[in-house]
Amino acid sequence: DLPLNVDVRIASAEVYVKDTTNDDARTLIQGDGDVSIKSFTRSTAFGNASMTDTGTLGRIATSKLGSFGLAIGFMWSQPKAVTSIGRNVKVDAGGDMNVESQVHALANNKSTVTANTGTDSKNNLSNELMSKIPGIKTFADDKDVTPATRYDRRQLAASMQIIKSTSTVRVDTGATRSAGANATIKASGESENVGESVTTAFGDGQAGITFTFGMVNNDITTTETGTVTATAP
Repeated sequence: DLPLNVDVRIASAEVYVKDTTNDDARTLIQGDGDVSIKSFTRSTAFGNASMTDTGTLGRIATSKLGSFGLAIGFMWSQPKAVTSIGRNVKVDAGGDMNVESQVHALANNKSTVTANTGTDSKNNLSNELMSKIPGIKTFADDKDVTPATRYDRRQLAASMQIIKSTSTVRVDTGATRSAGANATIKASGESENVGESVTTAFGDGQAGITFTFGMVNNDITTTETGTVTATAP
């Protein structure tokens, strides 16, 4: 169990078909079949922040923090994909032609704080008596060895997930593309933002506060200033 969990993921992919300065030296991409010029990237930030009395770190934190328990998670996912076709670039496809950029972003976190009931003296006494009676001693629970019960426990669980994705297709002036079938010029993206904060207490809980924040900022743009010809039947 880790009461603090931070995961930052940044991924970038770029395809750049370089522009030229004149028609005589123009860049040429040619295919008898389908031609695809595509950038793709995926960014996945995933984690769990947890503090429990029974966990190794949880017991240490409990002894240091006393009645206070916390779990904080922070996820940052930032994918970027850019496909650029420069000035005077020529692309000829005998079949379909695709100029695309695509991103996938995921930010997922769960923050959990759990406190135990602590030592229950009445229950331990009952177990000790039961263990001395022939025939029913096997029904006695194991002696409770959890930390002593406190009735002032306070808990805080917080989860923050932020997604910032960019998917861009740029086709410059003077670029020409022709397709013998379909032509696709597209920027796309998918984002998934999931957050959960949980506090759990039993007879020893006084207060629990949970906070979950999620933000998604997707910048998906296609800029076409060239010429496209498609002769799909």
